[in-house]
Amino acid sequence: MDKENLHVKIENARIDLIRMNRKLDFFNNKISSEKLLLESDRNQLEKTRFAYLSDALKGYLIELDQAPSPLFYKIALLSLSSRQNTLSKRIAIEKSNEIRSINELSSWRMKKKRLLADRQKTIKKEARERSKMNSMRNELKHLLVMEKRLKKDDTRIERKKRHLLHLIQHLEAISSHYRTHFHAIKRLHLLPGSLKWPVRGEIVEGFGHFHDGVDIRVHPGEVIHSSGDGQVIFARHYTGYGQMVILDHGNHIYSLYGHLGRIAVKKGENISKGAVIGYAGGGGSHGKDTLFFGLTHGGNPVNPVPYLSR
Repeated sequence: MDKENLHVKIENARIDLIRMNRKLDFFNNKISSEKLLLESDRNQLEKTRFAYLSDALKGYLIELDQAPSPLFYKIALLSLSSRQNTLSKRIAIEKSNEIRSINELSSWRMKKKRLLADRQKTIKKEARERSKMNSMRNELKHLLVMEKRLKKDDTRIERKKRHLLHLIQHLEAISSHYRTHFHAIKRLHLLPGSLKWPVRGEIVEGFGHFHDGVDIRVHPGEVIHSSGDGQVIFARHYTGYGQMVILDHGNHIYSLYGHLGRIAVKKGENISKGAVIGYAGGGGSHGKDTLFFGLTHGGNPVNPVPYLSR
């Protein structure tokens, strides 16, 4: 709508400019006519003065032979004075008209200048609006691309999350087969500070709706520790998480360690808190080496950060 209004304003300004040019032409012609008329009056005045001088000369010549009466001189002077006054008034009127026409012409020229300036402003404003619209259009395209990409990522993450939960449930169902010596391990209770950090590093992605754990930045070859006493129930590659270790801590609590570069434990092995379970270097999220650390309780992911020791 703003773009249409700008086009209408530009078209109206163009029409006003055409009308103004016509009026300027009219005033130019009028001034030229006034000048011609004034010049004609001036010529007529000169002719009249010449005629008066001729009459005066003739009177003088006549006076040499015969002196005219005083009445003749009075009539001649009155006639001369009257015609001069008439011509002077007419010249003054024509001069006044010329000045008025010149002032009107100047006024119209100033108005034309303002209209041209307004038109330039309108054109620049339209260009800015067009540039803004193009920028918004490009931004919208970018947002649509990002939306499609996010939808794909959400679908992939949701599928990855379902697969992982399915794995946890499956492992929980069969974990009793590997618990022959589990009675020797102290069962874990989820309390603030009860878990050990598997590795110290910056959390580059926290726990959320589409992320069932935390991603911790690591250096290739860095040692990864067990967060608590438990039994290894999974120690191999898993799609989406690379080399992964899952520990059963009892009480339906499991800890998960993904994107390992190398695994240092075996399935069925009892692990104490702080023991080495592997080494970093298996890639990760955001194109950087990270450790995926997850925690589930009763088959549901929980945020592990509140339970990590400071």
